[in-house]
Amino acid sequence: MARKTIKQSATECVNLIPLVVVSSETINLDSCDAKIDVLVKNNEKIDLKIFAKGGKLKLRSKCEEGGELKLDGVFHTVDCDQDIDVECKFEEKDCKGDIILKGVAEGSSRINCKGVLEVEKGCKGFKGFLKEDFLMLDQEAQVDLVPGLEIKNDDVVVSHCASVKRIDPEDLFYLTSRGVSEKEAKEMVVEGFLQYSPS
Repeated sequence: MARKTIKQSATECVNLIPLVVVSSETINLDSCDAKIDVLVKNNEKIDLKIFAKGGKLKLRSKCEEGGELKLDGVFHTVDCDQDIDVECKFEEKDCKGDIILKGVAEGSSRINCKGVLEVEKGCKGFKGFLKEDFLMLDQEAQVDLVPGLEIKNDDVVVSHCASVKRIDPEDLFYLTSRGVSEKEAKEMVVEGFLQYSPS
């Protein structure tokens, strides 16, 4: 699996960085603005992992016959904004698509996440799901989720779910009562929630 790390200076943040994905990759956007186009060709599978710490992400995908897209988006913002706009379109038969978007809003962060699975009439036998799962670490943090399914035929197995929750004070109490500082306890909760190390 190819890995890319993309950084840009503050003066470059005016335009979205365009990326085209045609194979499995891990992309670390840091806090860049990016537009990602994904093409899954006939009977191929793309496993795409995206990490971001702020900025704007616009992702569009198209899946050809028998193609499979697995997208894992992990977002961790600290005192900044994150706009996530993911639209995955499936037009031909026997496609699969699993879209998981997870994130943490820390400090005064604001995350706006819109995820859409669009299954066209010609996409018979589609199987997939969309999941948006976010955690707010602080009282000032804000998260808005807009999951969507646009299903244009009835020969599909598809579902979606979305959840936003605050950090559980009992989790923090448990860890701090065992000698872990509150800062380390929050980092442990974030790492466990996102299933990756934020540093």
